[in-house]
Amino acid sequence: MRRLLHAARPFSILRPSSPNLEPHIEQAPALLSKGLPLGVVSGIRGSFRYRDARCIGEYSHSGAMPQKLRRDAVQASAKLITKASKIWDRIEQDGGDLVVTFGKIGTDPEQHSFSKVSGHVDLCLDMRSAEVETLERFERELMTTAGAIAEETGTCFEWGEKSGSTPALMDERLVAMMSAACESAKVPSRVMASEAGTFALAGVPSVMLFLRNENGSHNPDEHMELEDFDAGLAALVALFANPAIAWPQP
Repeated sequence: MRRLLHAARPFSILRPSSPNLEPHIEQAPALLSKGLPLGVVSGIRGSFRYRDARCIGEYSHSGAMPQKLRRDAVQASAKLITKASKIWDRIEQDGGDLVVTFGKIGTDPEQHSFSKVSGHVDLCLDMRSAEVETLERFERELMTTAGAIAEETGTCFEWGEKSGSTPALMDERLVAMMSAACESAKVPSRVMASEAGTFALAGVPSVMLFLRNENGSHNPDEHMELEDFDAGLAALVALFANPAIAWPQP
């Protein structure tokens, strides 16, 4: 079933400027949590990433070094992660679209010990948003926070090379048409951002239709109900009922 959904890609692959429509199982169970079968994707989240960041402190004896004299890289990294989550909360409360992930964090196995205050922590950071201004705001606040933590803890953060991508918006007309098609088919839906790349990144007018998927995609426990497949199909039938003049033109 998943292969069938992926096969339903552009309905015109011979003309790159023609619209691209992609039904896709949702990548996270957000629709499930809201009790909605379908989601109309408004844009692909851009990102910035620090894959090889690290916090540098100073190794010392855990039984002898007082708290005020420690330069504990683990403690500093924990503070950064906690405060980054608070920044994320504030941005979401302000209506911003954002996801933040510290996917790896670890001490140096050649140096760490049960009885050592850690002087080195490796970590990576992945921030994504459909809004350039949100990415910029988060990074700005994060760097200010990291500077304050470094001063407080006697450590320093070295971020390494920065990589990332620019957000790509779905075609506004197609998003409106897809939302209207869901309504016409009497299928509840919501407009939402996505992590998946589409031909929108190449400038092709595009829209994605997410189908509710338990446990998210890229997961051996992913699961889609056939009723939701039927709902997606009904929305697509309603979409294709639009006359040719309604579609974005090359």
